[in-house]
Amino acid sequence: MLMGKCFAPHEFLDEAHTQENPAYDLWYCEDQLALSWIKVTVTRPVLSQLVCVGTTRDAWCILEKQYISQNNLRIIQLKRELQN
Repeated sequence: MLMGKCFAPHEFLDEAHTQENPAYDLWYCEDQLALSWIKVTVTRPVLSQLVCVGTTRDAWCILEKQYISQNNLRIIQLKRELQN
């Protein structure tokens, strides 16, 4: 779910969008539960970036982008310190 390996099933079973897919409903409930866990775990400043996200995957991508860039800066800083 988080890493994009569990894709959302189609919301409807037919092209006319009249027959709902029970697998989608289950996926949606599980995804929203995981999203709520993420939101109650992060700090307020981080939460402000996640307010409008709709899925766990969206939240994870935002967090990943934010922390990867911070980690890269830290790696550069540590390498410079080691060279001196």
